[in-house]
Amino acid sequence: MPDETPTVPGTPVLVNFRKWDGREHWQEPTTYLGTDEHGVWLGMRRGTTFHRPGYEVVSQADSVKLASHGGWFATFNGPGHQIQTYVDITTIGDWSRSADGFVFTLVDLDLDIVREHDGRVFIDDEDEFADHQKLFGYPDDVIQAAERDCAYVFDAVGARAEPFSGRPDDWMTQLLADV
Repeated sequence: MPDETPTVPGTPVLVNFRKWDGREHWQEPTTYLGTDEHGVWLGMRRGTTFHRPGYEVVSQADSVKLASHGGWFATFNGPGHQIQTYVDITTIGDWSRSADGFVFTLVDLDLDIVREHDGRVFIDDEDEFADHQKLFGYPDDVIQAAERDCAYVFDAVGARAEPFSGRPDDWMTQLLADV
């Protein structure tokens, strides 16, 4: 893990999602919660505004986010959101410092694994992934890694294997205690 990761809980972290061609995608203000064997855990409180070009959202639920050591980024939503777990298949992210804290930059590779609160798990945006392979010219190794990561995460989310089981609840407790 690079030396440019936060170490103090509560440190601001901007999650800077990009698309393959470099254009801005989601920009999510979060705070650092801690690090474990799965990656870096971040928190976002209900009422936080985040955006992508042309679209702004106010978070309807508290959430914790996992910047994994591999090529995916997970969001675990608390009560008040219809989606329990949302995992973006991404490139491995890069950490940098900013004037306000840290920035975690990663490229969204379109594939998403979703678990709804009723337990249904599905893969979203497979059509977008296929379209963007051609449009952006994803290299073969990036396509293979994204497909491999998607299959792994889909199985892990479905089986509720860690970190998709009790681990997010532990970090949510910390997020809510920091109020």
